[in-house]
Amino acid sequence: MHRAAVVACACVLVTLLPLAAEDAPPWITGAGRAKAYPDAVWLVSLANERVAKGRDRDKCLEIVTAASQAELARSIRVRIEAESESRQSETTTATASRCDSYFSHRSKTRSDLTLVGRRLETWFDARTDTAYALSAIERAAVGEQARERAAAVLTAVHAASDAAKAAETNHPADALVQWGRVLTQIQIAESDLSLALIFGRNDPATAEVAKRCQAIHARTGEALARLAERPVTTVDDLAFVLAAQLGRAAGAVKPKVLVPPCTVASSRLSSPLGRYLGQALATQVPAASGWPVVTTIMPGPARDVAAAAGADAVVLGATWERPEGVRVLVTVHDLKDGRLLATAEATLPAAALVKAGLSAAPQNVAAALADQQQFRRDEVVGGALRLELWTSKGDDAPVFLAGETARIFVRVDRPVHLRIVDHLSDGRRVLLIDDLYLDESKVNLVYQIPGEFEVSAPFGAETIQANASTIAFPRLETRQEDGYAVITESLASANAKTRGFKKVDPATKPEQAEARVVVTTMDGK
Repeated sequence: MHRAAVVACACVLVTLLPLAAEDAPPWITGAGRAKAYPDAVWLVSLANERVAKGRDRDKCLEIVTAASQAELARSIRVRIEAESESRQSETTTATASRCDSYFSHRSKTRSDLTLVGRRLETWFDARTDTAYALSAIERAAVGEQARERAAAVLTAVHAASDAAKAAETNHPADALVQWGRVLTQIQIAESDLSLALIFGRNDPATAEVAKRCQAIHARTGEALARLAERPVTTVDDLAFVLAAQLGRAAGAVKPKVLVPPCTVASSRLSSPLGRYLGQALATQVPAASGWPVVTTIMPGPARDVAAAAGADAVVLGATWERPEGVRVLVTVHDLKDGRLLATAEATLPAAALVKAGLSAAPQNVAAALADQQQFRRDEVVGGALRLELWTSKGDDAPVFLAGETARIFVRVDRPVHLRIVDHLSDGRRVLLIDDLYLDESKVNLVYQIPGEFEVSAPFGAETIQANASTIAFPRLETRQEDGYAVITESLASANAKTRGFKKVDPATKPEQAEARVVVTTMDGK
């Protein structure tokens, strides 16, 4: 742009009574957490909050407990997304991770992860009236539990696929319904396999489960293509086939749904094809399934937009380019608890894509994906500070056309210093806001970044990166160009300065948070 269900199971709960400051548990400090919960073994998140007017201690402890649990699930998703982007994974990670954008940070139940054996510790500092909560789980436990869940699902799926195959001869319509439900279960298994492969590395048992899953997924895809009610020769045919599959797989469920643009593979990038396909699905889904499609009525974080629109579920799509064409995976998630309601997949032949004249990726896709990988290195996760970032078209793969005007918004839950960088599609990195202090009067309120941004060439994917810290940021090297402060340092160097604070004592390390929105711009022709 240019200017003009963490579901809690089997938790170990340790609640400490108010103590003097010197009796604080060791995990309160960064150095103490590193010793008690070494990063090589544990995944950890911390939350804290001072008692506000009209709120008692127990309520404050309840809030920070939910926040630490939700942040633990988010930190796991961050790691899954990083692996998915590097591997270009085709599991439901590509869409399930997007669904997290629609859930509240402080919810206890809105999640698509189940973490058994999670450890929870809480403490209340009577001197400062501050509640603390720490959630932790062993990495190996995450991988092992996920592998066992995936294996159990696949055992049931194998029998269901045999039944679907048997129904093809005499009851092809029933067979389509059965295969659609098989596909949904496969995607659930693949979500767990994502966790198992990342946190249970080099495990032969996990590799065997993955092999089984790939085989049955291939069999299911072949069956759905064979039984499709309409040949796929255009993008509209593709949308029809996908919408029909979704309706059959969901059965009697008739949710109100949001349909954002489809993304490129496991990234948050969109494309001309992704934008068009999202619009086509929004038209075909009501006709094929009877699901009402709601439209967004306000800018804001995805969860706020979904609530304001009255949506019950979100339809999320991802595309992968293959020699034979573009493979599309679509999933439908319940917005109350993140459950996967239905799944569909189909392939748009290469000739149909050429005929449609729609690119399946933004113009700078290689550079944008490289940036996404760089962002994942040393990403800020697991902290107590909360930062939200969105555009005037939301935060879930927004698409802006030439001539449109974009606005940027943030929200924080405590006084912070704020830095915002716009990583433009032409490779320049523009410092939009540098070390702006948001005081107590702006806490938990929407803050619009000064200025508006008109979309113009060059088009492609760009990333808006916001960082918040309880101490001031180190200075970045910049030069003035076209009225912008263009960063002259590399992305790695700029991130190190923004995130690192290498010289700060671990015991007094500041709280930090980061949020990013990937925006796709295009000429709209």
